[in-house]
Amino acid sequence: MIRGCALTLVCNDFIVSEKYCQFRPMSINVKHEILSYVFKHVRSPLIQGQALDSLLALFAALVRTNDKDFSALVSAHVESATAPTPEGQFALSKQAFSTIAQCIAVLCINSDKNTEMTVSEFVHKIENTPSTDSLKYLSLVTLGEIGRHSSEWPCYQHTSILAMFNVLWNFCRR
Repeated sequence: MIRGCALTLVCNDFIVSEKYCQFRPMSINVKHEILSYVFKHVRSPLIQGQALDSLLALFAALVRTNDKDFSALVSAHVESATAPTPEGQFALSKQAFSTIAQCIAVLCINSDKNTEMTVSEFVHKIENTPSTDSLKYLSLVTLGEIGRHSSEWPCYQHTSILAMFNVLWNFCRR
């Protein structure tokens, strides 16, 4: 977890990492070192403003330089948000869920061929009854972020939309 005083340094780290990925896309070992550092911080509720913008630019650069990393990056985000918790509790703060959802949305926006498949997977996670509340909430927020940034939002059946509102209703009742 990061403290407020270190937020500026984290932001600068994200900016330097993004530039490095843009200019040296073949540095796979460096990417893995960068990602382990980034995923330590992505769960923090303090990542907002310039730090969030830098983080989103880093993920955009990562997926633009190597589209093959897309699935691994999305999976890593989902795993970081769905750690096991006691029944009825969420793994992270709402701000952290929002940050992770924005990261996934940026990955989708910068990888057109993966967007529709990813949206379908998140809709399925919402409709799937055994999914945890954290996973359903992340899916809902992620779909909202993708829809907010995408001009080509796929149209889904009414049952999917009703399932999404059911998740939101259950979340708001807590």
